[in-house]
Amino acid sequence: MLKPDKSYFQNGITLNEFFITNHSNNCAALSKNNMNPSNITIYSFPDVPIKSYISLAEFYSRQVYYNNFKGLIPHYLIDSIAIWQLLPENIESTFPNSKNKIIIVICGDNQKAKIRTVDLACKILKTYNLGLNNINLVNNSNPMFFDLLEEKINKLGLPAFVTAEEPAEIIDKAAHCDFQVYFNSKWQAPIRGCAI
Repeated sequence: MLKPDKSYFQNGITLNEFFITNHSNNCAALSKNNMNPSNITIYSFPDVPIKSYISLAEFYSRQVYYNNFKGLIPHYLIDSIAIWQLLPENIESTFPNSKNKIIIVICGDNQKAKIRTVDLACKILKTYNLGLNNINLVNNSNPMFFDLLEEKINKLGLPAFVTAEEPAEIIDKAAHCDFQVYFNSKWQAPIRGCAI
């Protein structure tokens, strides 16, 4: 079993802090780049048969620690039993295209793990003053998960969308396009000719 550096018990789940940056002898391409998080990306890893004395999140944390993912290190791995935090939130992940993103991985297809992921994502959104538009779901085809996330964000009074202020010269040179937003479980009216 991995021995966490620190453990906390919050809202019925254990959070194990095991920073790979302090245990990096097995990890290739360890990132030490500081960042100011501006996005959360949530991945899903599949269920795998494991020995009963460890959780799925710990199993995947071991794979990261022993570099079986070829240097890919997320910030958090979550299952129905525990959350393992492998990187501090201000250290950049080594996942592809992870610049300024906090990477969360849901381990297995478990409803409790998804609820814990939503709770953690909302905590991070609140900490960094981000909104629903700052979340990306990768290889998660379950629309119920996005609805759960949206519902929790609304209950907490967090912003659905956060608009960054851009310098005028960048806005003037921005591309213009037509688009439509999916919000509150329905498609909103189309927006035409808007600058990005």
